[in-house]
Amino acid sequence: MNRIHKGLTVAELAAIVSEAFNSAGIEAVLGGGSVATIYSDNQWESRDLDFIVARVERKRIVEILTGLGFHEESAGWFSHPDHTQYVNTSRWPIVIGEEEIDHWATLTTDAGELQILTPTQCVKDRLTGFYHGHDRQSLDRAVAVSTRQDVDLREIERWSEGEREPDKLKEFLEAVQRTKATQKRKSSR
Repeated sequence: MNRIHKGLTVAELAAIVSEAFNSAGIEAVLGGGSVATIYSDNQWESRDLDFIVARVERKRIVEILTGLGFHEESAGWFSHPDHTQYVNTSRWPIVIGEEEIDHWATLTTDAGELQILTPTQCVKDRLTGFYHGHDRQSLDRAVAVSTRQDVDLREIERWSEGEREPDKLKEFLEAVQRTKATQKRKSSR
């Protein structure tokens, strides 16, 4: 198992945790803001790794994370003395807005493989915060991921119909177009 230290990237630390769960035969997928951190090339920093963990006894989760050197701060929240990121666990299923997720991506890092939401799922997750929580930062992160990764905007539109926020979807799509146009102008200089 890789040693945890301050020099690990968010993706590398997440991969170490992901592989520990996988080695124990437990499905665990990274979701939340740290996925946007990874897919936006660290444009924003998330302070925690949110893992959605398949149905398993909480005791087993604690054993796995303490085996990596994490300490439980409070129920479901773990810190490590050699890294600033927290690990947070929540229970299966993976749900984004009104939809349950049954597939995800695998990201290969120098520290191992990471089970993680796809870029399109990450954008949906961030848009959930914008649509229903009116969180402008979530919109900014969704736009950042959409302009740096291969995101299926048609799938975002289809999913957004179920979220019943057509005006916010329009705002998101316009922000993506503006950002891509700005990036194109800058790169042609």
